[in-house]
Amino acid sequence: MLLDERPIIVIPSLAEKIGLNEAIILQQLNYWLQKSNHIYEGKPWVYNTYEDWKEQFPFWSISTIRRAISKLEKEGFIITNNFNRSQIDKTKWYTIDFEKVEGLNRPIPESTSEITTEITSSSSEECIPKLEDEEAKKAIAFFEQNGFGIVESYVAEKIYFWCDDLSVNLVIEAMKNAVERGATGWKYCEIILKDWASKGIQTVEQAHAL
Repeated sequence: MLLDERPIIVIPSLAEKIGLNEAIILQQLNYWLQKSNHIYEGKPWVYNTYEDWKEQFPFWSISTIRRAISKLEKEGFIITNNFNRSQIDKTKWYTIDFEKVEGLNRPIPESTSEITTEITSSSSEECIPKLEDEEAKKAIAFFEQNGFGIVESYVAEKIYFWCDDLSVNLVIEAMKNAVERGATGWKYCEIILKDWASKGIQTVEQAHAL
């Protein structure tokens, strides 16, 4: 088994900077982009569903793959689009922002003033709430205002996780389902979210159709 399968490559320095899962996916995407004949906007693209990605990464769940790809998108390493002929087809197309990746190799600042500026800028950014966190607060508010009770830190972490993994709208939709069924407990909501994640549900409309 050590020799009979094509190995998945990961660059240690890349994994150190962006995370192991993300580095593996980025390297695999780069492999397929080198072979792609789909050129749009002057760049090669490949398209895959999360189920297709799982075939390449059978050791991960779809949720893990979706989370890693979402992180790469948010950090700008991966660019996504839709070049499908049918508007109904929501399969994502992927390419890499190679300039962004090359930026990981920028040299360490040589002067103290440069270092101070970077630290100050970094510290300031950390003080600003991320948009995703601000959006997730809508789900927290819905939880507390619709009979689930006061959200505790453990449940809050779960809500933030699912907002990142799926979307804020889907988390709220799961809670609406729970309210309508008189099951105002987080456990029931999470069962719904796990089911949607396993089936590749990405929008409220798809959830309604399901």
